[in-house]
Amino acid sequence: MATGPGRSRAPWRGPLGVVAAIVLGTVLVTLVTLAFYPAPAPSAGGPTADPTHVVPPPPQLLLDGQGCLVDFDRVLDDRMLCAHDLGPVWGYDTGGPAGYQARVLCSNGTQVFGDPVPHPAPRYLDDGRRRAQEWLKVYPTAAEARRAFDGLVDAKPCGADRGMVAAPVLGPVTPLGAQASLAFSLTDSTASSDVMLVLVDDAVIQVAVTPLTHVPHDPDVLQLVALTAVSRYLHRG
Repeated sequence: MATGPGRSRAPWRGPLGVVAAIVLGTVLVTLVTLAFYPAPAPSAGGPTADPTHVVPPPPQLLLDGQGCLVDFDRVLDDRMLCAHDLGPVWGYDTGGPAGYQARVLCSNGTQVFGDPVPHPAPRYLDDGRRRAQEWLKVYPTAAEARRAFDGLVDAKPCGADRGMVAAPVLGPVTPLGAQASLAFSLTDSTASSDVMLVLVDDAVIQVAVTPLTHVPHDPDVLQLVALTAVSRYLHRG
């Protein structure tokens, strides 16, 4: 429709309107693209790190309804330490830095009970000040367990080739229900662990406690872990 002298042409119908429409369309396309394809989040290394880098999540532990670790053997799972057995501040971890892993005795210099794949899996625990671990081996008879215990008493610590030294620990006593025990410390250039080897019926248990930096050794903590491990083995099966 023609415009009269008192009217002006609508701006969107002239050349300026065409330019405005193009600009508006470009903006809309950009907004829609950003909405459906957001920019990748920075990686753990910070804004300058490779945005395609994927940081793997920490290992997830399988726990039951009571918060106890589930492995592959329902019976033995129930007979090993549950984190809350030691108190509310204790929890499971995956072993921690190598420098703070508890030291234990090895039957053949490399494996704790001579098994390349331990069964059941050891329990690693942490209260923020100390790391503890429990190893359990059940034998066909009590006599075989006694022979294994006697052999471990004379065994070398795992990693003895790194100059590890064993020394008696005074204070801990044989837990109630166990037949024999031996408490000692294992020390190398990295850290020192308090260890108790325990014979209980048809099983041998090793528990070890490693204080973190600037935390003193406490034989009572080793006693608590050993006593709780024996009680769990005897009464939770």
